[in-house]
Amino acid sequence: MLSSRIGHTEASKILLGMGANIDAQNIDGITALMLAVHNNHVEVVKLLLDNKANVNLNAGGGLTALRTAKVGTSLTKIFVRSKILALLRGAGARE
Repeated sequence: MLSSRIGHTEASKILLGMGANIDAQNIDGITALMLAVHNNHVEVVKLLLDNKANVNLNAGGGLTALRTAKVGTSLTKIFVRSKILALLRGAGARE
């Protein structure tokens, strides 16, 4: 999950290639996809979606990757978040 949080695409590729559980959740239910979305790492989001990360996993309280992308956007992040929202919706994320 650390590679997703910090946006290290190559490390994420290596971990996935070694069989890392793409949908693993931490103690709070947060997934690598949610961390990549929250930190605006578009390339990691694409990588995770291309490798079939579950876009609808719920961390509790309704927190999903899509909801993460829709919350807390500032004007400087709108362009990046709109790309991420399009990727998530294209992968079947539900409201």
